[in-house]
Amino acid sequence: MSKRVFLNLEQSIEILRQYENGKSARKLAELFYCGRTQINKIIKEKDLILKEYEDFKFRGVKRMRHEKYVDINEAVLEWFKTVRAKKIPVS
Repeated sequence: MSKRVFLNLEQSIEILRQYENGKSARKLAELFYCGRTQINKIIKEKDLILKEYEDFKFRGVKRMRHEKYVDINEAVLEWFKTVRAKKIPVS
């Protein structure tokens, strides 16, 4: 049984570049010591990966985790800032 390999964002971008230059998914899997399924998933999620790379949001991170409740998190943060500005203790 092989060890699981996690590719970071820079490696994913490199895979996309080499795939665009004509390398097959099989060759890329051998080059990056991972499975073809992982390479195909990176190719399938190309738009999301490129967007995250442009935003510099997940550089150097192995896994991209996205917030489920962005609106709620922003509302709670705004409430927290307002309460703390009024010197009310929050626990």
